Amino acid sequence: MAVELSVLIVNWNAGAWLRPCLQALESRAGASFEAIVVDNASSDDSLAILRGGFPWVTLVEAGANLGFAAGANLAAQRAQGDELLLLNPDAILGEGTIPLMRSHLASIPRVGVVGAGLFDPDGQPQGGATGSFPSPIAALSYALGLGRLVPALPRLYQGEISEAREMDWVSGACCLVRRQVWEEMGGLDDGFFLYLEDVDFCRRARQRGWRVAFLPQARVIHGLGHSLLQAPHSLARQRAGYARYFAKHGGGPTWALMAALAGGFWLRLGWHAARFAVTRRPEHRQRVRLAWRALRALG
Repeated sequence: MAVELSVLIVNWNAGAWLRPCLQALESRAGASFEAIVVDNASSDDSLAILRGGFPWVTLVEAGANLGFAAGANLAAQRAQGDELLLLNPDAILGEGTIPLMRSHLASIPRVGVVGAGLFDPDGQPQGGATGSFPSPIAALSYALGLGRLVPALPRLYQGEISEAREMDWVSGACCLVRRQVWEEMGGLDDGFFLYLEDVDFCRRARQRGWRVAFLPQARVIHGLGHSLLQAPHSLARQRAGYARYFAKHGGGPTWALMAALAGGFWLRLGWHAARFAVTRRPEHRQRVRLAWRALRALG
């Protein structure tokens, strides 16, 4: 049977997440598929998990940590399907997710990329599933939560969308791409190591007339960058990703975007801290914690 779908997974020390990721893929693909896992020189038990329990997976050992974009490109070189699914090793597909994404890709003209809704294990939507192209205004709007008050404002990340719509970009954590689009773009830009390669890919696709769709009904439980959390110099690589993105596409200097994020989150932290001091309500304390967590992530 001809392969319809090639699933491309780039792994670096995902360990315990790999097993449920691949088990869900095997039972829920809903198509003739192949899975290609590029391992970026993991030092945990990832290789043992792959070799011991998943003989149907094509394993490619990179021999070094190539980063996500270069690893995905390496996997794509082995792919046979007309559709390519980028899937993080810490992503667990929901029931019917792949058939829903494939149907949307096939039925809507000029849709070349379809992204899934990303959710925490407790079912809360994650903000990094989709959003507007990066700019200081989009960053500040996101950090201050202004998008809920003024929906027309661009927002760097948007996680609360409840119905399918066309977006600027979708996350590469679970992203379905037509092979034609992949080949037109030359794959991902492997000058991006960890961040912004998906945003860059979507922007280049849109520049060529392809549409990018976000499908929140296609649900994926996401570990929110399990491998990235272990990576040294993660913040520096994020900044490098923004610097490369702005050098290619414009939109503002990296420092302005990072400053907008930090300033917005400090303002949000102060506002919620003042509200909690007055009301002592647990939801206000939780918002203080979320704002502080965001600031710590920025370094």
